[in-house]
Amino acid sequence: MSTVKRAIGAVAAGVLSLALAAGVGVGGVLLPAPELAQPAMALGAATVSSSEGRAAMVCLGGIERSVATGVNVDNGDEKIRSFAGALLTGVDPATALTRWQTFTATSKTSSDARAAGNSSAGNSSVSGATANDAAGSSSANGRNNSATLAQTSGTAVTAAVIEGGFTSKTGLGMPALTGAVSIDRVAGQGAFLMGGNAHVASAGDLRGLAYVPCAWPANSMWLVGSASTVGTSNRLVLSNPTLTSVQVKIRAFTSLGEVPLGTSALVALAPQTIRAISLDGLVSDDDHIAFSLSAQAGQFAAALQTNTLSGFTPAGIDVISAGREGRSVVIPGLVLPAGQVNLGGIRSATETGTSALVDPAVKAGVRIVNPNAQPAAASVALIGADGKARTLPGGENTKILPGGVLDLSLDGVQPGAYALRVSADVPIAAGAFTRYDSGAAGKDVAWLASQGAVTDAGAAVGIGAAQLVVLPVLNADQARETDVTWTAFDARGKQLAQKKVTAKGTLAISLPSGTAYVSVSASSPLYAAVAGSVTLGQGKGVAWAPLSQTGAGNSSTRVLFAN
Repeated sequence: MSTVKRAIGAVAAGVLSLALAAGVGVGGVLLPAPELAQPAMALGAATVSSSEGRAAMVCLGGIERSVATGVNVDNGDEKIRSFAGALLTGVDPATALTRWQTFTATSKTSSDARAAGNSSAGNSSVSGATANDAAGSSSANGRNNSATLAQTSGTAVTAAVIEGGFTSKTGLGMPALTGAVSIDRVAGQGAFLMGGNAHVASAGDLRGLAYVPCAWPANSMWLVGSASTVGTSNRLVLSNPTLTSVQVKIRAFTSLGEVPLGTSALVALAPQTIRAISLDGLVSDDDHIAFSLSAQAGQFAAALQTNTLSGFTPAGIDVISAGREGRSVVIPGLVLPAGQVNLGGIRSATETGTSALVDPAVKAGVRIVNPNAQPAAASVALIGADGKARTLPGGENTKILPGGVLDLSLDGVQPGAYALRVSADVPIAAGAFTRYDSGAAGKDVAWLASQGAVTDAGAAVGIGAAQLVVLPVLNADQARETDVTWTAFDARGKQLAQKKVTAKGTLAISLPSGTAYVSVSASSPLYAAVAGSVTLGQGKGVAWAPLSQTGAGNSSTRVLFAN
């Protein structure tokens, strides 16, 4: 484990809101039929199957500093550690024709993007970084080109764990996966492909825990979370691993409504590229923001790294994963720990018990976005261990203005593991957060994203103690009972534990110490995520990551139809 010692750079309070934090993201990419993709804002969806070609997962790199130099507060050891790896189980890597291809990631500020507005597309363009092992020039031959990408590019993978020699270095000197790992869809049937990057720092600007999960790409997604206030930095990272160009449309939403982004609203991604884009100054000060990303043709991966400083005190770092929109969306993996209460009543007493209240250091909330031109009426329900969806007090038929973003507090909810269901009379997007306050040491935050149901899925954890949290899909307001087999692996791919359980509602499973990867197989669809934590001195860091469906299970393209 590497550490970084430096003079702690704290950003002065006058830093522009939305100065970009170092963004990592691991996104997966499906390589079928980009010409079938349609923009988001949809009321219906169809699925176009593709059993041929390759499935590829894209790693967007590691955490970077949002500001190169800050105010030197004191000299301290940040104790930065990172994890970077991917694991393929279920099939032999050689049999699945597994390949790795490294991309070179570069950054653009928002001013650079605006200056590029003279591109042939007539809008801001961010040219892509070329792949180190590029397969050649791009063409418009959609599906065949996509399949050719991973078949002829990169380095053959013969081991189950992708790490070490496949990693590159971040600006912090930490190893990170930055590129794409792919398997053949036919030869890779039965494969579980999971991976990601993770970060932890005990002090300094980047204090906290952050997971950057592997996720399959889409033609549309939501990044719900963060703020554009003074001291908060955001960095958008996008990737196009195919051989055809992709143009991504970005929409920004705040508590007051949608904010026009002008020429910065359209970003052109060249083939086989990863780009980091600063959103600096694009959105006025607001505590509640969200972004919608969509492509008319093609698929892409994206993530948003956010970190906040309150004066000179770190106030949270995280990487926001892609979510989805709909009339009803589910956010899995919310864990609210119980507080501890001293029952002895005297100084020498050692007797303690568990409080019936959530740890006072923890605050949580749900964020709802209305991307429509008319008001939305949204309701929030919590699903706990018994599988019953219960409306959040004060969370029924909440009105959200057109283009608006609204946060609802989860104060008063009992300790436990939950999923959130957010439903509305029009399509909406939603996310949630947990924030841990460590007092003078600072805060950390974990942003949760809405997810689809999975049957065979996996995720990388890498750092910290993790809980696997699952919820069977709902039948009306009650979860369906589902059998689940979970398997934990260490960083070398060695199986640590495997167990079959029955989930009747939201079920939280503490994973064994040393777990770096976890997979699940379920008898029927369920929602799944991991909630992680790590001790940072006298406080804690928190993080969250969804479980992504296996490569073979992602052999389709979702086509959305606007009303």
